[in-house]
Amino acid sequence: MSKKPLFFYGWIILAISFITMVLTYGARNSFSVFYVEILDEFGWSRANTAGIFSISIITYGITAPFAGALVDKFGSKRVLLTGGIILTLAIMLCSKANTIYHFYLLFGVVSAIGHSLIGYPAILPLLSNWFVLKRGMVFGILASGWGVSFLAIVPLVQYLTAKFGWRTSFLLIGILMGAILLPLIAIFSHHRPEDMNLLPDGAHLLKKEKLTSRWAQNAIKINKKWVNTSWTLKKAMQTYQFWLIFLTFFCIFGLVENFIVVHQIALMRDAGLSNTLTSSVIAFWGIMLFLGTLGGGFLSDKIGREKTFTLGCLFSILGLFILLLLEKGLHNRISYFYAFFFGLGMGINGPVLGAVIADMFQGKNFGRINGFIVLGFGLGGLIGPWFGGFIFDTTGSYSAALKIAIPIVCVAFILLWIAAPRKIRKFS
Repeated sequence: MSKKPLFFYGWIILAISFITMVLTYGARNSFSVFYVEILDEFGWSRANTAGIFSISIITYGITAPFAGALVDKFGSKRVLLTGGIILTLAIMLCSKANTIYHFYLLFGVVSAIGHSLIGYPAILPLLSNWFVLKRGMVFGILASGWGVSFLAIVPLVQYLTAKFGWRTSFLLIGILMGAILLPLIAIFSHHRPEDMNLLPDGAHLLKKEKLTSRWAQNAIKINKKWVNTSWTLKKAMQTYQFWLIFLTFFCIFGLVENFIVVHQIALMRDAGLSNTLTSSVIAFWGIMLFLGTLGGGFLSDKIGREKTFTLGCLFSILGLFILLLLEKGLHNRISYFYAFFFGLGMGINGPVLGAVIADMFQGKNFGRINGFIVLGFGLGGLIGPWFGGFIFDTTGSYSAALKIAIPIVCVAFILLWIAAPRKIRKFS
């Protein structure tokens, strides 16, 4: 009989995943910085320029199911490395772009394919293999990397762009991603704990044939009929819960979050905020995203996914309302309250929805199922940023877009309550 390891290797997997989230989503979320620079240099309309990001999100969403299927078939390391190489090269080549079609191809299509292969659609199945009992907490830590990207990478891009220009900034960010991520993944990533003679959450596996049973049955209070189903994408798509979660992603993250991510810096500049104040607000937003994702993961394990998600939606709505007041000319310092509430709210929501998918459709086909749900995010992302730019080009203001975003958030939390993940996993 071998001894239980003193340190669970899953925490290494989580650390690599966290760093990957910070760098890769930092590169994508920095588009709000490049967006302003590209508008100033080329003079394109806001709708057409925001369309670069919209194409990126829909490409990401369309390729997400394939990324999940590749992880299911080949394991995560090969997929992550392939995505890392594609994303690194695409971001670096953006430094050479001279037409809007270059940006649509490089940032909108190629980088999004790489991002799907190294990002959330590939990472979530990996972590679902390593963690079950601590799933909400772990997904919260993972999602906090998205928040840290606004705290670390977006301000870094702002600094590099101000000092060296947007072209050099693209080049340096690409080099930074490749130099850090590719060696980490190649050396330290492992797809399943069973490959290292371990069970999820650090339980030690003495013999693989004993993987079943008491530990798995008693780990959490569950609807055993549901979780014992051998879920395939086809079976999942035959449930109304699947489509409600799909639509929740479409609304909250696809439409609303992507609209805000692309246009918030331009909105603040239009409202008269200085570059320094805007940078500090975005950094503060990153801090609140980070805290929200950590808190959302822990809280959802304690009180349930729906209750936690509702809290996040309420905070998000308040943040959007404050942003609407800012857009209408209220004092600039109110922007910090926007960052507090919207950052905290969206931060809370991220790990909750990730944990919901893993709770409800876990199994060997989880990558495919999760990837298809991410397509909902992509479809919403195709519309949200472009629509925000179209509203501005048409009316000269973001007010109408913000007024539409608020009820969309309300729809999202209603959808999740109807999906009722609490009936799949019981929280003590």
